[in-house]
Amino acid sequence: MSALFAHDQLHAWGWRIPFLPGLSVVPFGFFLRREMQAVSLIIFRDPRPGEYLPDLTLMSGTIMTYVRILGVSYTISVLHLSPSKT
Repeated sequence: MSALFAHDQLHAWGWRIPFLPGLSVVPFGFFLRREMQAVSLIIFRDPRPGEYLPDLTLMSGTIMTYVRILGVSYTISVLHLSPSKT
């Protein structure tokens, strides 16, 4: 985008243009949400909830890893805290 527009144009309104192609993802997101609701109802009705424990453990570990990595970079770059504080 910076190659197509001048600096002032990019900061005034050009930054919004990449969101337009992103709108094409919205129907797919609605589809996934509907499907995941159906799956979650099946999981919570299942009499064997322990079967899903390894999957939930893996997901929570992955999520916490991303939160830890991105949280540190966020506090250093945006909040301007020193790395020793994180």
